[in-house]
Amino acid sequence: MKRIITGCLLLNFAMAAQAECNISSSIQNIDYGKRSAAMRQVDRGKTTQLADRTITLVMQCDQDAHIRVQLNTANISNNGFGFGPNGSLNLIASDAFSGSNNLDLALASGKNDNPGSTGTASISTSPNNWLVFMQNGQEVVIDSGKSVSLTLTMAPAFKDEVMTPTY
Repeated sequence: MKRIITGCLLLNFAMAAQAECNISSSIQNIDYGKRSAAMRQVDRGKTTQLADRTITLVMQCDQDAHIRVQLNTANISNNGFGFGPNGSLNLIASDAFSGSNNLDLALASGKNDNPGSTGTASISTSPNNWLVFMQNGQEVVIDSGKSVSLTLTMAPAFKDEVMTPTY
């Protein structure tokens, strides 16, 4: 059984001022269910792509702030997100909004570093990078009490391998 628990993605915030922020997720757990022995036999040695799943994150702070989000995991595979012992998870951030304003997304390597671009509507993330909310090529200050929403699309893949039973 492959299971992704959104709590495994550590979310960190960087704010210009020390603000109290809340974050909520549209889904707490994503369960891909069990794969039968027959399915594993057919797929043995092949890479299996599971269906994409999406989560919406909503963040709100009590003070005006630059909000940056870091998605991280203890399971890093080839400089990306791991998915079990033989898999990977492609994580795309998109559809960022604050109120009625569309926001672009950029990546920064550190919480105080400048973003590497002026931002795009959708961006592929990797562990330890920071997502930066942008508008007109500049990092956005989110007004107190306003929320920011962000969609994460997860596309997991893994290789079915021979499982040796333990007795």
